[in-house]
Amino acid sequence: MTARMARGPLAAALLLLPALSCAPADGPAPPELAGARQRVTNGTPAISDAAVVGVARGGVVGCTGVLIHPRVVLTAAHCLAGDPPDTVLVGLSAAEGVHVDVVRAWSSPEYRSGVADHDLGALLLREPLDIAPVPASARPLSGDDAGRIVRIVGFGREDPDARGGEARRMQGTAALGELSALTFSLSPSPSGACGGDSGGPVLGSAAAEGEEVLLGIISRGDDACAERASAVRVDAHLGGFIAPLLAVIDGTAGQVGERCVEPGNCASGLCVAPEDAPSFAYCSRPCERSADCPAGMRCDGDEEGRPQCRYAGPSPGAIGAACDRHEACELGLCALFRGEAGPTCSALCFPEDREPCPHGGVCAPAVGTPVHGCKYEAPPPLEAVGGCSAGRPLPATGAAPHGLAPIAGGALLLGLRALGLRAVGLRAVGLRAVGLRAVGLRAVGLRAVGLRAVGLRALRRGRTQARRPGSLTIRA
Repeated sequence: MTARMARGPLAAALLLLPALSCAPADGPAPPELAGARQRVTNGTPAISDAAVVGVARGGVVGCTGVLIHPRVVLTAAHCLAGDPPDTVLVGLSAAEGVHVDVVRAWSSPEYRSGVADHDLGALLLREPLDIAPVPASARPLSGDDAGRIVRIVGFGREDPDARGGEARRMQGTAALGELSALTFSLSPSPSGACGGDSGGPVLGSAAAEGEEVLLGIISRGDDACAERASAVRVDAHLGGFIAPLLAVIDGTAGQVGERCVEPGNCASGLCVAPEDAPSFAYCSRPCERSADCPAGMRCDGDEEGRPQCRYAGPSPGAIGAACDRHEACELGLCALFRGEAGPTCSALCFPEDREPCPHGGVCAPAVGTPVHGCKYEAPPPLEAVGGCSAGRPLPATGAAPHGLAPIAGGALLLGLRALGLRAVGLRAVGLRAVGLRAVGLRAVGLRAVGLRAVGLRALRRGRTQARRPGSLTIRA
C-alpha cells in the first residue's frame, strides 16, 4: 500500500453505475479505494502483519482485509459488490503467499454504496487460519484521539498513477483526524491509503498494555492518495454487526428454527437452507411425525426423502412470511398491505412495469410507506425461485449457499432469484428509483422506510467445512 487511500470503483462493472449522493457537507464523497493490485503510499513492507490479508477474485487482489477470528476476515462492504471475493491471500505477497477459500460473505445492513458510514463486510473462510486475530477495540474513540498517530496496512498501490504490479502487503503511519459517530478521517503522516487498501485495518495501541488493536477499516480516499481518507469505526459497529455475526458463526447449540451458517452451529448438526429463502438457513432435526417438531413446523422430506422438521408455511424471510422489520426479509421489504392482519415479507415493485409481480402477484402500495410491494394471496410457486419445495440441508463438507445473507444483521445481496421478478433482474429491486445504481444501495426516496436494494446476483457458490470454535477478542 502507499500510505494513501485508493481511488476508483471497486469493480469494473460498477464503473457504469452512478454513485449515491449523500456527500459530506464539505464536498463530494471521496471514492472507494478498491482496485486491482494497488497499495499504500510511502509505506514499508508489513512483514509482521500476518493477520492482514488480500481480498481476491480469481486470484487477483483488489482489496484488503484483517482477520478478527480464526475464520472471519473483516473488510469493506464495497469490496463485496458485483462478483464477490472467492479467496483471501495469506502472506506478504502473491509470490510468497497462499490463497484460502471464502465460503460466505456478509455486509453491514446499513451500508449504502458511496457512503463510508457502514462500509463494513465480513468473509467466512473455509478453514481457520493458524494466525492470531487482531483484537477489536471496544473503547469509544473521542475528540481527544484527534492527531493520534495510527498505523495502516494494506495491499494497495504505492503510487496513485501506478497500474499493475504484484500485490504486496505494506504498512505506514497516518494521523487520525475528524471523528463522526461512525467514521473518522486520516491524513498522511507520511503514509496514505491508496487503491486496493480498501478494507485494510487502522491499528492503534490500546491504553492498557500498549497492545495494538483494530480501530477502523479503510473505506475511501482522495484521487491523489495524498490528502485524506475515511475509515469506518470498529467500536461503533461491534454491537450491531460484528459481535452478533460472530455469535452465530461460533454457535454450537442452536435449537430447531434458530439461524445457522453451517451444521456445526446446530445442536442437531443439521442446518437447512430452504429453497424459498436460501440465505436464511435454520437449524432442523430428523423426525418421524410432525408432532416431533416445534409449533409452526412439520415433518417433511428433503430432496432425498429424509424426514426433517421444516416450516409448514413460508420459511422465515421468504415471500409471505410474517415479519417485523426489513432485515427479517430476504428481499429486504417487510410490508403491510391493506386488508392484511400484519406485515409480511415482500419484494419492491413498480406499478408502471409491464409485469411488476409475476405468478399472480399484485403490485400494491405498502401501508405507511411511499413504495409498492408484491402482494400474493398465496406464496408464489417455488419453481420461481429455482428449486424444489423440500430445500436441502447444508453439509459439513459440501455445497452451500454463498451469499451476502442477512444473518445477524448482515445485508442481503441476492439477485436473479425469488419470483423471477423483473425487479430482481436488471431493475434490481429498488434500484429503478435511482437508475442502475450499485448493488446493495438503499434507493433514493426509500430512505424513509430504510429499505435496501437487492443486488444483481445470487451468490450461491462455495463449500463449507465443519466449523472450529474461535471467538472475537475485545480489548478495552
